[in-house]
Amino acid sequence: LERFEVIHRIHAEGMIFVPCLLDEKPERDYSFCCWPSSSSSPSPSSSSSTTFIPSTEADLTTKEELAVKQVGRVYDFAFLPVGFFSRLIVRFLHSFDWKLVEYWKNGIVLSQDDDLVLLQLVEQRTLKIFIRGPDPGHRIVSLVDNISTLISENIDVPLKMYIPCTHCMSEGKEPMLFSQRECETAVAGGKGSVFCPRGITSVQVQEMAPDVSMATFKGVKIDYGAILVEELIGEGAFAKVYK
Repeated sequence: LERFEVIHRIHAEGMIFVPCLLDEKPERDYSFCCWPSSSSSPSPSSSSSTTFIPSTEADLTTKEELAVKQVGRVYDFAFLPVGFFSRLIVRFLHSFDWKLVEYWKNGIVLSQDDDLVLLQLVEQRTLKIFIRGPDPGHRIVSLVDNISTLISENIDVPLKMYIPCTHCMSEGKEPMLFSQRECETAVAGGKGSVFCPRGITSVQVQEMAPDVSMATFKGVKIDYGAILVEELIGEGAFAKVYK
């Protein structure tokens, strides 16, 4: 069962954690005890690449909390197979050294050092992940990679990905929800930022989604002057390929 990501053995506590058998609701109100929130949120609109969502678990509600940075990602699926979310929880616990703070059938709050993670499934088709902490950007890269791997390995359904506006969240306002494609296009076009009409300001993609901007890339960097550009051999949606 561990191999098929159905259970997670917590050796330190001598218990076996089975996400699919959890209660529908958490034992305590996590919005007060570990993740302050003001209201619930609907799924992102499927008809708009940039949309509003009301104040949610992604919001910060006090002046002290406003000093804590937060990033997130929202996945809007056409549908999700039964058991997908349970497997994702187990995979997170297997892959990362996070501690369980609160959990229920469709959500989990994890902690590590000064960081918190909220992973939640809404209406069986919208997956949300938010990370709070001093520098949550470096955390989200590995978490998003883990989600992407599980998706690519197990399901093939229409999917839209959104990135909440960090500026809105830092101001305690309703965050804009940018489509990931919009952010990727901005980076590919050399802009590096997207405009948030809610805050009437430009927001750096690197701040919202370091994985999209490749801000955390640690590979080899080559000086452009050392590259010999020859004939065009291919062209895609975001780039041209030269020999």
